[in-house]
Amino acid sequence: MQFTVAILLLLAMSHAQAACRYRWTYRNGKYYKFMDKLTTWDQAETNCMTSNSHLLTLYTASERDDFKSNLWNTLNIPDDAELWLGFKEGPAGKYVDVNGAPIEDKTTSWERGEPKDVPGSVDCAITNTAGQWWAKVCSNAYRYVCQTLD
Repeated sequence: MQFTVAILLLLAMSHAQAACRYRWTYRNGKYYKFMDKLTTWDQAETNCMTSNSHLLTLYTASERDDFKSNLWNTLNIPDDAELWLGFKEGPAGKYVDVNGAPIEDKTTSWERGEPKDVPGSVDCAITNTAGQWWAKVCSNAYRYVCQTLD
């Protein structure tokens, strides 16, 4: 009897998780969802967190290549879109991810001359279909992609 209850509970939990990810795209162990709404970086991250996710983070060259080669089209992101990434200027001008961990220079894909610092503002990273990154003022409005937490 207990075994049957445990199985039913597991099935209900997996069904609930699947329902929560309705209209999300699954790839390489994570779910992704394009949000076609212009919003600030902080609001975009807050919106993602309400879905138990965070802004898109691309740490490796293979993740960046897969995103621009496959996921961009799979998620139906417009070709001219610029998207927030889950990287933000932290203490001493160094970029950190959504969890506050510093990102390594070797893991980035900054466009030549970036990240540029805008004095008096906190900057956040954006990307485009080519996979290049730029620093933009976090209070600007861009579209975004939510990615499930690891």
